[in-house]
Amino acid sequence: MRVGVMITDGGAHPPELWAEVTADQLIDISAQAPETRVAEAREFRARIVSVLAGYHAEVQRIEREALDREGCARLMLAPEESMLLDGAVNELVDAARGYSFADHFKRPEVQDYVRAVLAGHFASSVHVERSLHADANPDDERAVAFRATHHPQEV
Repeated sequence: MRVGVMITDGGAHPPELWAEVTADQLIDISAQAPETRVAEAREFRARIVSVLAGYHAEVQRIEREALDREGCARLMLAPEESMLLDGAVNELVDAARGYSFADHFKRPEVQDYVRAVLAGHFASSVHVERSLHADANPDDERAVAFRATHHPQEV
């Protein structure tokens, strides 16, 4: 597992950045790999980024629209299991077709890992959107409760 920090000044992380970070967690290109495999892996990584940028954008759009509709009442709800997960996993498996490691991405345990990574990243993206909404509504008691629960060091 890789641990890192995404830094975006003054707002949500762009979908393309989310896609880059997610891709880095899904494919690890070793410097010791043969050059042809490295080139293939880099090409596949670019496909992953391309696919996932759309999914990350959709997660943000869905959450922003829900926050617009529901306001601060949405802040303390558990993030839903995204309906987008299966589509994203299937699209990544399809994107692997034609590469030497396509069979690897067909394995159920690999798809379970991809689904878990995506679920975590999608949930983190939702949390960022909710944090920004709470910041924009500092006088709402639900926003205060959200900040106290999720960001107590900032309260």
